[in-house]
Amino acid sequence: MKQINFLFFTGLAAAAFSSAVSLHAAEYTVSGTAEYRASSSMTDWKGTNSSIRGNITDHPAGGRICMDMSLWNSGNTKRDSHGRDMLEIAKFPEACFIPDSIAKRGSKTIIKGTMSLHGIKKIIEFSGDMTVKDHLITYKANAVILLSDFNLKAPSIMGVRVKNTVKVSIQTEWKK
Repeated sequence: MKQINFLFFTGLAAAAFSSAVSLHAAEYTVSGTAEYRASSSMTDWKGTNSSIRGNITDHPAGGRICMDMSLWNSGNTKRDSHGRDMLEIAKFPEACFIPDSIAKRGSKTIIKGTMSLHGIKKIIEFSGDMTVKDHLITYKANAVILLSDFNLKAPSIMGVRVKNTVKVSIQTEWKK
């Protein structure tokens, strides 16, 4: 009988916890800007893209956030054209991120999920700072990707190959 009561109360507690969590679940509309930083042995540069759009839910983590890959701007039209060729934007016009989890690690907020880029899906992790004010969340975070993970061949600049590692930073706003 003690075993049955324990299981019963454990079940009630789990149901109550699940209900409490679902009461706090929220869906947000996301917008923002991404920046990449790339380099070769000769130089470093960055590009920006302000087309981040989508939605995200916080409990459980979910949603879909995409970006128009044709809108990268490094301030150099020739470099941007080569980048669009490398990304094959006619075939793969968007990159999308589907969050799987949102967690705190120390003072940082970690969002882990599946990035779909150039027809390849890969788990990546953004680590950054999240602030909440009223019904607005801002999330500024960084991730590192390898071009080779997404079957992208790093282009050459004057015979010098671009490094495989690209640093990505995002600045997003989430609105209820």
